[in-house]
Amino acid sequence: MKIILKKAVTGLGGPGTVKDVADGYARNFLLVKGLAEIATPAKLQEMAAQQAAKTKDSAERQTKLTELTGKIAGINLTFQRKATATGKLFAAISPEMIAEELSKAVRWQIDPNWLVIDTPIKSLGEHVVKLQAADKHGEFKVTVEKE
Repeated sequence: MKIILKKAVTGLGGPGTVKDVADGYARNFLLVKGLAEIATPAKLQEMAAQQAAKTKDSAERQTKLTELTGKIAGINLTFQRKATATGKLFAAISPEMIAEELSKAVRWQIDPNWLVIDTPIKSLGEHVVKLQAADKHGEFKVTVEKE
């Protein structure tokens, strides 16, 4: 019997895998527990369409990320914060703050997890922040000025 796995099954595969298994195993275990469904031509066609859409979305996202990493090279974000006389900030600049400002600058939602900050930004001056999304890399500058 041909089935499509809904969940990962040890020894068979992960979700979306099409397998040919014994009828009894499918009927008495996989289908009963909701781990799989019978692979009808309609289901197989639907799965192929979903896979094609996923591939297209992934390609579009890679193109957008490549464009984004090229665009951020010339960006310099400026933050004005309260600081001591020695130049230390009262509150550090978080990746979430940087991601929000960068999102506004490039008009695309930036995930704070994509930002790599070598040392926490806790002082006035210019800091280099790296953007690392999938296999794309880029750098931009963050300037912190006294309020």
